[in-house]
Amino acid sequence: MTLIGLQCFFIPAFASGPVRKRIFTENFMNYFVDLHKEELKHSQTQDEPIKSTSKGYPDHGSGVHSMKLSYRDWFDFNNAVRVHMNLIEQLPLIMVLLVLAGLKSPFVTLICAIVYFLLRIVFAVGYFKFAPSYRIYATLPMLLLKILLLVYSFQTVHAVCQYGSQK
Repeated sequence: MTLIGLQCFFIPAFASGPVRKRIFTENFMNYFVDLHKEELKHSQTQDEPIKSTSKGYPDHGSGVHSMKLSYRDWFDFNNAVRVHMNLIEQLPLIMVLLVLAGLKSPFVTLICAIVYFLLRIVFAVGYFKFAPSYRIYATLPMLLLKILLLVYSFQTVHAVCQYGSQK
């Protein structure tokens, strides 16, 4: 579980971070300086103007900065961001399934967690380096793993309910 959680931390460093650095250069961001100064004259806590952020933050592919990107840059940036966002979206589900399944079948759950960790890497590389359609090589196996973990989770819940009813 720790490795899967760490993936969530490190994927931006290898996926969206380098793309963001390549696309949102200082030269590109200079286009927005006047707009930024005009729209955000003063913050609520200080008298100085709010400084423009570097690397296009808080834009994540659909904001003001992204509107000025070429289609290729927009496509690459959105793919990189989606790799991370998909991991974040799946994280709560897989963590709950691993905890519940691990109570009843720790060894099988450990194997499932390792395989899931590796499949997340395959998913990220396929999605980011090649094209979104390549994520299918990891998506189907991950789905099957989640179904297996769901079955083990139900067995855990069933065992806990049976134990509770015997008291």
